[in-house]
Amino acid sequence: MGAMPFQDPWQIPGGMAVSFFPSLIVRFAQGTKIKHPVTKEQIGYNMIATTSKNRLAPPKRVVEIPIYYLTGINNE
Repeated sequence: MGAMPFQDPWQIPGGMAVSFFPSLIVRFAQGTKIKHPVTKEQIGYNMIATTSKNRLAPPKRVVEIPIYYLTGINNE
């Protein structure tokens, strides 16, 4: 899209925006790999969730969520 270095590259240009105003926007990115302590085999990823827009709380909060291949997201 040719965004300037100080702008958000994921922004939607005017006129092409969604017809409603979302109250929360969360972006997910792949973080570090999770490896088994004994076999050193990769068993999942730490996903990074960042809020870029939040009407009820301050934006730019970052959370790391471990996601495992066989069991999914840990309930804790």
